[in-house]
Amino acid sequence: VAANDHKRLEAKSSDYLAQLFGNEGQNSLLSYLQQQDLATSISAGSFPKLGQSFDMMEVDIGLTEK
Repeated sequence: VAANDHKRLEAKSSDYLAQLFGNEGQNSLLSYLQQQDLATSISAGSFPKLGQSFDMMEVDIGLTEK
């Protein structure tokens, strides 16, 4: 997580979770799923809903045939 993102992520837990789940680096959820031959890709995002009273979060995982 970039240094200038820390304040935003402290206030927006859904943004933090989206970055956590969407991370494709070493020791990430995707790297684990790839080691198990379960997934090929991952993406995540959060979207404000109802006048920003709550956020909706989406996580998409590209699965393998396994």
